Amino acid sequence: MKLGTDLEPLKRYAADRVAPFETPGDPLADWYLSARRQISNIRFVFSDEERGPAELLPRRHLENNVLGDEFTESSFIIEPVGHVALLEPRLVVRHVEDIVAQATGKPAPPRER
Repeated sequence: MKLGTDLEPLKRYAADRVAPFETPGDPLADWYLSARRQISNIRFVFSDEERGPAELLPRRHLENNVLGDEFTESSFIIEPVGHVALLEPRLVVRHVEDIVAQATGKPAPPRER
């Protein structure tokens, strides 16, 4: 995709992504709670690059229960990879298999080395 010289669509997209974090509230906690009402197993996966800001969420939860009574440690993961690597199919599949195993009580398949 070429943007050409008109960067307005890109600027609008970026502004829309940042906007929830510039207003009062806790958007990550709100998104978690909203998803949790509809799906029983939720997993936030952050990259190592996001570790600092990401670790603030469970701290806020410990102090103020911002993620609700149903929050579990397994729903918050920091992967030792860069942000773009979070889209690697093997990584995504591993997290999906772990969530399915957790939901069904069956063990996750063995991992490739």
